[in-house]
Amino acid sequence: MAGFFKKALGVFVEVPEGADEHDDVSIDDLNDEARRLLAEIEAGSDAAPPPAAEAPPPPPSAPVPTGGDFADIYAAAGVPPSPYSAEMLLKVAEGLRAMPLDQARAAVHAMDGADDRWTVGDVLLDADRKIDALNGVQQAVVTSQQQAEQRYDAVVQSLDSQLAATQTEIRKQIEELQALFTEAGETAAVEKATALSELEATRNSAQAEASRLQVEVDRLRQVHGFFDDGTAGA
Repeated sequence: MAGFFKKALGVFVEVPEGADEHDDVSIDDLNDEARRLLAEIEAGSDAAPPPAAEAPPPPPSAPVPTGGDFADIYAAAGVPPSPYSAEMLLKVAEGLRAMPLDQARAAVHAMDGADDRWTVGDVLLDADRKIDALNGVQQAVVTSQQQAEQRYDAVVQSLDSQLAATQTEIRKQIEELQALFTEAGETAAVEKATALSELEATRNSAQAEASRLQVEVDRLRQVHGFFDDGTAGA
């Protein structure tokens, strides 16, 4: 692009020797060069002030946490060990699936009565704590996706604004820079495509992880369903 830039501007200003013809030139580079060129052409005249600098886009959002081990999630959330975990109860309930639900519940309560180390209330509390921990991670995943969406919007808005300023200045000041204007538009399109690609990767990752976490939340909610006749904790 630098070689083309030399040809487009060579009649007005000398391009430094040694510049690589394959060097990439950003919108800001093109805009700065256009301002410098126009200042030289209009020396002695009242040139319009350059447009105000755009605010920088927000910093990159943190990557979406994915694939975390549930035990690590619970530990990070401070979920204490339970004398009888929700997962253990789910395994027992799976083994009693062939029995009528009221008989299966009675069997679990019988186990509770025979072992004074735990109660049904311990199991329900463990399930509630783990659901809360997973919900917290789920919210963090949603927040990461929202931040990525906001960053994408800010990047596109900034690029659109820079591109519009460059286009207006080139059209107004000198028709011979039409080729430079077109190239600036192409550069912005490439940067938009890159930003969109990054957003899509973040969005897909966030949605997949949110779905995975929801599956586990739904599975843990089965603990409450198991004791839903009002006898839980008795």
